[in-house]
Amino acid sequence: MKISVVKLSQWLLTTYLIGLLWGCQSPASMSSDTLNNQEILDVKKPFRAAASTAVCLQTSCNDNRVTAAEILAVSGDGMTLIYTDSPRDSIGFLDISTPSAPLGLGRIALNGEPTSIATKENWALVAVTTSITLSQPAGQLVVINIEKQEVVARIELPGQPDSIAVSPDKNYAAIAIENERSYKINNGALPQLPEGMLVAVDLSNVNPNDWQTKTVNLTGLAEEFSEDPEPEYVDINADNLVVLTLQENNHIVIIDLQTASVSNHFSAGESTNQLPGAASGSRFDLQVRAKREPDGVSWLMNDYIVTADEGDYQGGTDTITIFDKSGAVIWGSGDTVTRLMRLMNRQEQTLRAGAQPENIEVATFANGDTYLFANIERGDAVLVYNANDPTSPKLIQVLDTPKGPEGGLAIPSRGLFIVASEDDKPSQKIRSHIHIFELSNDEQ
Repeated sequence: MKISVVKLSQWLLTTYLIGLLWGCQSPASMSSDTLNNQEILDVKKPFRAAASTAVCLQTSCNDNRVTAAEILAVSGDGMTLIYTDSPRDSIGFLDISTPSAPLGLGRIALNGEPTSIATKENWALVAVTTSITLSQPAGQLVVINIEKQEVVARIELPGQPDSIAVSPDKNYAAIAIENERSYKINNGALPQLPEGMLVAVDLSNVNPNDWQTKTVNLTGLAEEFSEDPEPEYVDINADNLVVLTLQENNHIVIIDLQTASVSNHFSAGESTNQLPGAASGSRFDLQVRAKREPDGVSWLMNDYIVTADEGDYQGGTDTITIFDKSGAVIWGSGDTVTRLMRLMNRQEQTLRAGAQPENIEVATFANGDTYLFANIERGDAVLVYNANDPTSPKLIQVLDTPKGPEGGLAIPSRGLFIVASEDDKPSQKIRSHIHIFELSNDEQ
């Protein structure tokens, strides 16, 4: 039987990817015909699945009420997981003291839709949308005592929040006020005022009711629709610098929380990638150049910025990009995500709107390795990179997840990485899950 070199190379790569998903050893490197000339480390797969739990309102999940775990945070002791559930206007609590046996601890109803969550010790800081209409956006920062599951403060916000982060020193929070556009107005075209902004919160007071806020103006920065910034995601580094994505504006902003002022900003730029098309050899022929339009963002080693280039308006490149603080691109994933989805037989679910890299999480674990986790929303997977060298991350593992991985949370002190998969379609027996991975014993 004759086997072409092309088919053989594709079969070998598919076999390799199956090995990735099931924790097998990987070859030391791949050829330029496979994963964009990117070396893949020959290491044992560091993470293994510990547990997966649905977030239904009944333990049997035998009801049609939609629930969805989306964004995750953890208590100061690392033992209680908190997740947002926007369909139910609530947050839920999960005991993860034993990662292999998570236990539901109930939920708290809110007066609006929770869009994001972060924690400061025993307080959960929940960004809640209270808008009646998109033309009159409103929101609150709701502070909850995690142990007592009680609301202790409500702080009014100047619009509809989308993302929140707390600084490593716990002195500040940053909230992206998106004031998102409506697809019912002018077919979703921008600009659609009111504009978005960033809210800086001083957390130094022991009483959350006395926390002070400052608003940072973001208009006039982006090259695209500068009058209508659309903040999407935030992260804070050890120097109390916020990195903020303006997704529809294809822009990235760095803000100094101590002065509540913009310290730098730059375009996220464009990327040219090979996409599935007619095959020539083992490469794809179709090349597409598009704006990155980053969604999730995270600091890497305090000086680098990692973005998930999902796209939401006129672009999206299905890539992961690393910038330095000046805005220079120092690394990009190229067509790796697209190729992986095709070779994992997930091209059908990603064909219409792309694989949609959604969120980025970066953390250094006890074994000394820095891992970069990229949630691929339509690919139902998380790509794990060793990012010890930020100029050349190495793909080391692909984690299979339930449908629609949205939020990701690393708890390095406990060797855990947790994913919230939001897709919940009771009629199709698809339920939203929280999936827990743990660093294998020989890696800790």
